[in-house]
Amino acid sequence: MVLTTLGLFTVAVVLDIIHLTSGRGGFATAAGHVIGIGLVSGLVAAVSGLAGWTTTPRGTRAKRAGMWHGGANVLVLMLFTASWFIRLFHSWVPSPAAHICGLAGLALAGVTGWFTTASAVTAPAAIVPRQFSASRKGLS
Repeated sequence: MVLTTLGLFTVAVVLDIIHLTSGRGGFATAAGHVIGIGLVSGLVAAVSGLAGWTTTPRGTRAKRAGMWHGGANVLVLMLFTASWFIRLFHSWVPSPAAHICGLAGLALAGVTGWFTTASAVTAPAAIVPRQFSASRKGLS
């Protein structure tokens, strides 16, 4: 679900860029609708993420990383929500503020995605289940 949301927000920004370069209003309208679908998808992903985070043990690195990741993703949703409302009240024609919200939201989504990946890659081996460890498979 997270990748769906990120994909939809990326498509919306690309549609905005096409609108800016071509001047065709249909691309702006499409971007607004795609953002709306992305917001619904993002809310579903947020519920799933919150459910996972609440079951993560307290005081762990994973709990702290999840808090920052979730908080940043809420900010991403807020930025795209602002962009969507700006469009809604201007006949789906995005203002510079709507573009800035969308670009900032996509940039932040990239940062939080990188942060999560980096945290997972550098996670201590102690949190990797034994059935997936290299020594158990005879690889070390």
